Amino acid sequence: MRVGIVCPYDWTSPGGVKAHVHDQALALQRLGHEVSVLAPVDDDDYPLEPFVVDGGKPVSVPYNGSVAKVNFGPVSAARVRRWIKDGDFDVLHVHEPPCLGSQHPQVHAHAGPAEATSLNACLREYLYITRVCAVQRT
Repeated sequence: MRVGIVCPYDWTSPGGVKAHVHDQALALQRLGHEVSVLAPVDDDDYPLEPFVVDGGKPVSVPYNGSVAKVNFGPVSAARVRRWIKDGDFDVLHVHEPPCLGSQHPQVHAHAGPAEATSLNACLREYLYITRVCAVQRT
């Protein structure tokens, strides 16, 4: 199966979501799946794993009591759509859908099955994810 995974946060910075995405990608590969991860990349000299696609330079944004390095805007949205089209994924997995980042547009650009993971126990985010998934499926 071809699996596309979107990490909204800078791949070159340590963080829980990035670690989760990394481990998920490796586990899926061990099971025989073809995996591509799209993530912003802040450090051009950082050695990317072969399955990671550079999603562009992130911008530091205060978010949820921290500073998130994410990318967004029309250039990022175009890059995401191209990655989805070129990837021809059987399933798309989006991490942290409510955060400001490049991952939101691709939920609507992907015609196949999609799933979302939010590692934040916030009712507002749960309601957002539920609404986005309901709109996408109707």
